[in-house]
Amino acid sequence: MRAVIVIAVIVLLMAAAGWITFSGGSDRPSMTVETDKIEQDIEAGKRALTGAVEKAEEADPAPATAPAVVPAESPSP
Repeated sequence: MRAVIVIAVIVLLMAAAGWITFSGGSDRPSMTVETDKIEQDIEAGKRALTGAVEKAEEADPAPATAPAVVPAESPSP
C-alpha cells in the first residue's frame, strides 16, 4: 500500500512540475511524459548549482578544513 502512495505522490509532483501531462479524449485518455521539459529543467538546475558553487568559492577561496585536534595533557601526579 505504501508503494502505491509513493508512486502516486511522485506522479503528482511530476505533473505539478509540468513533466507529465494528461489529456482526456472521448475514447482514450492518455498521459505524456514531457522528456524535453525534464531535460531543460535538469540543465537549468545544473547551471544554477554550478553558479552557486562558483559564487561560494569566490566568497571563501580557502578550502574548508577541520581544525587540528590537540590532545589534552594528562595531569601530573
